[in-house]
Amino acid sequence: MNLRVKLPYSLKHSLDCGQVFRWEQCKGSYLGVVGDSMFKVEQRDNKLTIEQSSYSKNGTDIEDYLDASSDIAPKLREIDADENIHMAIEQFKGLRIFRQLPWECIISFIISSYNNIPRIKTIIRNMSRFYGKRISLNGYSDFSFPAPSSLARASVRDLRKLGLGFRAEYIIDSSRKFVKEEERITSLYAKTYEEAKDYLLGFSGVGEKVADCVLLFAFKKYEAFPVDIRINRIIEELYFKGEKVSPKKIREFARKHFGRFCGYAQQYLYHYEGYRRRIKRSKGGTRLCTG
Repeated sequence: MNLRVKLPYSLKHSLDCGQVFRWEQCKGSYLGVVGDSMFKVEQRDNKLTIEQSSYSKNGTDIEDYLDASSDIAPKLREIDADENIHMAIEQFKGLRIFRQLPWECIISFIISSYNNIPRIKTIIRNMSRFYGKRISLNGYSDFSFPAPSSLARASVRDLRKLGLGFRAEYIIDSSRKFVKEEERITSLYAKTYEEAKDYLLGFSGVGEKVADCVLLFAFKKYEAFPVDIRINRIIEELYFKGEKVSPKKIREFARKHFGRFCGYAQQYLYHYEGYRRRIKRSKGGTRLCTG
C-alpha cells in the first residue's frame, strides 16, 4: 500500500518524539503494532509505503492514524508565536500528532506516569506478550495490544510481575470502566475539550497530564497541553525566566500564547528540548532563546 502524504511530513520525527511506544526503527523502515495489527512503514519524500499483517479485527485506519493526508501548515503558522517555537518548528517541521486508538492510548499513558520511555516500552511489550496475541509480518513477530476484557480480568499480582507496580490496580479498574462504557468513550470525539477531559479524569490513574495526553493523541483535541516535569521546566525556562510556575498556569499560558493548536507547540518544544540537550552535550551549540 502506498500513501501520498501532505507535506511537510516526517515519519521519523513523529515516531521519535515520545507520543507512541510500540514502534522501532528497522533498516530504514519502522515496525510497529497498533491494536491487533503489525505494520511496516517507510517514507520516501512524499510517499509512505505500508505493509500490514493479515491478522486484523479492529479495522485500524492507518492513514488516519499516521495523519497522512491533513494539512499541517496552517497549524504550524498559528503556533509560530516566538523565536523559541519557530526554531523548534524549523528543526522538526513535519512532526505530526498521530491519532491513536483511545483504549491503547489510555492504558499506555497510565503506564507512562513517573516512567521513562525505554521502561514504558518494556512494560507495554511484556503486557502485550502476556495478554495479547502473536502477530507477524515478513519474518518479524510481536504481540497485539491486550483487549480491554483481558486486562479487566487480570490480577494485580500478575500485572505487578510485568513491572506495573502501583499502576496495576489502575489498569484493572480503568479496563473495567472501558468495557462498561466503550460507547460513551467513543462519543468523546464530539464533546468539547472540557467535557471530554472531565470524563477521562474519572478513570483510575488518570490525572491532568494523562488526560491531556489522551485528548491530544487519541481524540485530536489540539487545545490539550500535557504538562509533565520536563515540559514544566521547559516553559519555566523559556517563558517565565526560570520562575517556578504551576502546571495549571502553564496550561493557561500555552492556550493564550500558542492558541487553539497549542498541543502541537507542546510536541515541538518537547522534542526540540531533547535535541538541544544532545547538541549541548556534544558540541556546546544550539540554544533556545531565553531572553
